[in-house]
Amino acid sequence: MKMNIKKSLLRVAGFFCLSGSMVLASCSAEPDDSDLYTFTGETIEDFIVNNEASFSDFNYILQRAGYDRILSSYGTYTCFVPTNEAVRAYVNELYNDEDAMLPHHGMPEVADKNNVPLENLTDSLCRSIAMYHVAGIEYKTASLGVSGVVTPLSGPQINTGIAESGDVILNDKAVITNADYEVVNGIVHVINSVIPRANKLISTDLLKDGRFSIFSEALRLTGLDQQMERIKKNPSAIEAPEITPGEDGADSYWVTPEPSDVKFTIFAETDEVLRANGINTVEDLVRKAAEWYGKAATGSTRTDTEGWYDWYRNNNVTIDTDVNGDYTKENHVLNMFIRYHILAYGVAKNSLTIDYCVYDKSGWSGDSYDYYETTLPKTLLKVWYVKKEQKYYINRYVTNNTLSDGVGENVETMGSEAMHTLVYQGVWIDVDNCISSLNGYIYPINDILVYNSQVPNGVLNERMRFDTLSMLGEVMSSGFRGIYCQDMVSRSGNSTVGRIRFPVDYFDNVVVYNGNKTKLDMNLLANPGNNSYLLYKGDSFQGKGVYDFAIKLPPVPDGMYELRVAATNFGQRGSMMQFYLGESPDLNDLKPIDIPIDLRLPTSTTSGTAEENARLLSIGYCEVNDEVNYPDAYADRGVESDKVMRTHSYMRDGLSIVKESDGSNSKPVKYNARFAGYQLRRILTKENLKQRDYWLRVKSVLPKYDDKKFQLDYIEIVPQRVYDGVGAYREDLY
Repeated sequence: MKMNIKKSLLRVAGFFCLSGSMVLASCSAEPDDSDLYTFTGETIEDFIVNNEASFSDFNYILQRAGYDRILSSYGTYTCFVPTNEAVRAYVNELYNDEDAMLPHHGMPEVADKNNVPLENLTDSLCRSIAMYHVAGIEYKTASLGVSGVVTPLSGPQINTGIAESGDVILNDKAVITNADYEVVNGIVHVINSVIPRANKLISTDLLKDGRFSIFSEALRLTGLDQQMERIKKNPSAIEAPEITPGEDGADSYWVTPEPSDVKFTIFAETDEVLRANGINTVEDLVRKAAEWYGKAATGSTRTDTEGWYDWYRNNNVTIDTDVNGDYTKENHVLNMFIRYHILAYGVAKNSLTIDYCVYDKSGWSGDSYDYYETTLPKTLLKVWYVKKEQKYYINRYVTNNTLSDGVGENVETMGSEAMHTLVYQGVWIDVDNCISSLNGYIYPINDILVYNSQVPNGVLNERMRFDTLSMLGEVMSSGFRGIYCQDMVSRSGNSTVGRIRFPVDYFDNVVVYNGNKTKLDMNLLANPGNNSYLLYKGDSFQGKGVYDFAIKLPPVPDGMYELRVAATNFGQRGSMMQFYLGESPDLNDLKPIDIPIDLRLPTSTTSGTAEENARLLSIGYCEVNDEVNYPDAYADRGVESDKVMRTHSYMRDGLSIVKESDGSNSKPVKYNARFAGYQLRRILTKENLKQRDYWLRVKSVLPKYDDKKFQLDYIEIVPQRVYDGVGAYREDLY
């Protein structure tokens, strides 16, 4: 779409012109020298102060929050600066908000509700407004527009689009009236409204929107709306972790200063979608839900027509289909229907599935996936980003996904079109109309979302590669997933931050057995244009110390599976660990599932000592791209050596995972994980899993070394039909 951004700021001989009566009005051909000043050395805060007649109210908020000092310092920021009129209107709006969780958002009573003093703003309101109008990287208008996003220092993402005037509009309200003013520490955009920030609970926003009246009423009748009223987890019971002085990379850590946010994600059918499916009332929805879920737990085994909900079937749960029944019961069909639409954590649209470090050559589509546990007990849904369409779908089903019939020179393919049939396009997620609430996100969807037999029998009957961070809801709810190092630099004030360190009790899905001897960290995305990390989706869950912890695995349908973990074996990540598996985090339930794994391996067959190189060669690894020394592996693209590696419980990493060079070369080079000796997969066990919780314990067996790292980049749970193959089909290399 053509972007017609009005340019009211004109550069003339290195100067910008400012009208005395209205800041940043259009410049004349021969401007008055009294209105000119050089921008050399001017910071964002200088710009605001120098134009206080228009921006003094916003500067007051910055000062209350302490962000005037930050915007006076060196760095790289984008600041969206609202006019005084915009700030005053917003303060009145906050005061008169009838749906606020606190009356008047905590501001004291005033006589004139249409003229609320700026001084009545609370410190927390000032801080949230300030941080929501500042981003830690530069955003010029050319990079914004239709379906764009801005990641502020705090709060949900800001959605961008094009207003009728042709200007960029933020969150459908704040229009950039004067754009791209360059100062020494970033970019300034003038806006005609304070950017509206979510201040209502997700259930309230769902009701107020007006498009979801049937779904919203069903949510209320099930009582699930009352379970979605929290916004912050309880404070940590264990002292926050510290960075040890002298610790390797100590300057690169940021320690989480407070408990995680509590957020939710709702995928909701609009009234229009429901009515197109013959649903005009909640009673209609109950009757339909009885058709969709009535036989989900009947019979003795899972088929295409009954018994596909293994958790309920295995536990002899009778599903309630009564139209006049108790909708608050977990086994009532309406409750089941609604629960499958809800995630108990907030997934912003930039992290529905991370499209980063994804290869899109040699037959790979460039698509990306993520799997999420829903609030319907022990169930998953899959989000699939189709790159060529630039659309997101839930439970898209393609036959034989993650299998290939490629042989010979064509082995590095996803397989022929004939073996991959699109059975179900999936439920399209309307990310452009995502509603950002105080405690979550609401995504309109264009079809009925149901946990039907196709999900366990088809959608999830593939190699499921779980990015470990997608298993940790707190990472997503607190806005840490999918952010770059430079975003966290601005948020934390640490100029070199590249990792986050969490308290050991930060996560519901992680149990630590030895207190702060275990360090829990997260590796952030490398900055755009810099050398990315050779990691699945670009970030990872990692840590170090004499670690001993367990992480809850995603629940998968009943079946025989191969359990694998990403095994990184370079530098400090070359550790030695023992894995255990059990149905609870109780140490008595966790049984060893493999011998201790020693990842103190060289990064290639020539990079270590002769003894170290021999250890890597002993597991069947060889350099696939070394035609001189390994001509056979080069010729068959490593297929035969893959078979040898499997006998030693190892696999190469996925062909779909890449990183780019740092740009120092004239032609950027892609480094592929399949061809990296320090990126492997370890096959831990083959297990007959039920649709229930399982916990994976990871314990260091090097008690004398507290600087060794673990890195759980991803975990794979792979059905037997994939790891064994089907006829001529074999697991693809991606």
